Amino acid sequence: MITTHKIFEKIQQDSHWLQKILIGGILMFIPIINFFALGYLYRYAATILSTGKLKLPDWEDWGKLFIEGLIFLGILFLYAFVPLLAAWLLYIFIAKITLGYLAWFPLFPVSIVLVIAPSLVLVGIFSIIKGKKADSLFLKFGKNLNQFFKFWKFLLIGNLSFLGLQFVGLPIYGLAFFIGFLFLIPYTIAVLNSNNKEE
Repeated sequence: MITTHKIFEKIQQDSHWLQKILIGGILMFIPIINFFALGYLYRYAATILSTGKLKLPDWEDWGKLFIEGLIFLGILFLYAFVPLLAAWLLYIFIAKITLGYLAWFPLFPVSIVLVIAPSLVLVGIFSIIKGKKADSLFLKFGKNLNQFFKFWKFLLIGNLSFLGLQFVGLPIYGLAFFIGFLFLIPYTIAVLNSNNKEE
């Protein structure tokens, strides 16, 4: 199984790896401009899926990067923000009808959504990259959710590591988010590929 150490070794093989990561981390702090950083992560995933090699792409073709960033954001919204919003509304509803006595209970589904969201977003992105279409995100949601739960024991490790980095790196959230996905993307791809081969 691929490890964080192996991923970092691969990233360091790029002579400009630090510069590329810093650019992405800085852009991630700026609203709207961060679409370029999201687009870079999308292209990074596409590069690994198409070549089978972990390679940091160059920062180029900025117009396309912006479009790819919008696609990433759309999947992030559908696969993470919408489920989180639904879970949070459930929390508010139960808290009100029980006068707060069971307010803790809906926090459980909120926590579940938080834990599964990172890899679920990536599963959605991978399916769009492979399918070359972004108009069937809603139709693919059920299929992608099923794929996640099929490998959830392995994906959970990467997700918890990602969330841990976000917590520790909260003061530099943009950089933490960017670096987190730089590691989570190849890890998730490796998990899905290894399990598919076993089948």
